This record gives sequence, C-alpha cells and structure tokens, in this order.
Amino acid sequence: MKTNPADLLPLAYRTANRIIRNSVLAEEAAERAIHRLTLEILAGKEPRLPAAWIRTATKRSACEVLRNEWSRHRMLNESENLASEVCDSNRESLREELRRAMASRLTRRQLQVLEAALAFRNTRDAAEACCMAPRDFRRYLDTISRHARNQLELPSAAPPLRRWPRPPRA
Repeated sequence: MKTNPADLLPLAYRTANRIIRNSVLAEEAAERAIHRLTLEILAGKEPRLPAAWIRTATKRSACEVLRNEWSRHRMLNESENLASEVCDSNRESLREELRRAMASRLTRRQLQVLEAALAFRNTRDAAEACCMAPRDFRRYLDTISRHARNQLELPSAAPPLRRWPRPPRA
C-alpha cells in the first residue's frame, strides 16, 4: 500500500490545531510530522496505519514546537522597543543609586555579591562568579537587602515570623 504524505496533511493540521491554538505553529507541527512520515516511507518502513501514525507523530511534533524557545517569543513593535530602552536606562540609574548608597555600609565581600547580583540574570551564575554556593549567596543577598531597606528606609518585604509560646505540657 503506497501512502501519499501530502494527502495526510489536513489530518495532521487538524490534530496539531487541537494542541496548538496558533495556526502558524500548528502548520509547522503538521509539516514536521509529514516530513517524518516521508522519511519513514523513503527508508522502507511505511506504517501499517498511516492515519494513526500521523496523528501520533503530529501530537509529538506539536509538543516539541511548544517546548521550543522560538514559539514563546513575540515581535516587538518600535514603540515597545523604545519603552524598553527607557526602562533599561531607568533601571541602570537605580542600580547606580543603590551602589552609591550601599558602598559605605557593606563589606568588600557583600559589595562583590551585590555586583554579581546586578550583573547576572540568575542566582546560580552570580554565585559561581563569587565562588559561592547558591545557598550562601542568597544569605548574603538577604543581609544586603536588610541593609538597603534600613539605609533607604523602605518597609520590610515580609514581616518577621512570630514564635508562639508552646503550651505547657500536661
């Protein structure tokens, strides 16, 4: 039985469209599944039930497309791009203000941790830059945060935990 993969494209598209609500991404997943079917046929491993095979392959392709980074990004228009540049400049000025305000209150190691926290996107990378374990790095950040709140007179992010007295044992 010879199967024409192009005949199964509408089935693949409908299957992908149930998983992915974006028509462009659904088409991509359907075309990937058809491509895999074509490769199977060329390798001489034509499936017994091509419709069932294409449904399964399309579901897997759709999940793969959803996991890919390129499906999560959206294009920015020019006004959003300008707004992000303004936010970046404001963020940088706030960082400089924080550095100046905290320079006299922190130890050299705490300043190193603050610089790493401002330079890296995640805790693990920042901790590695300081040759610290992430757990210790977070402890330093907690101390720095307390100093900054006291220096800038900001309210604490979370109230301290209250310890209730234990009831007497009977």
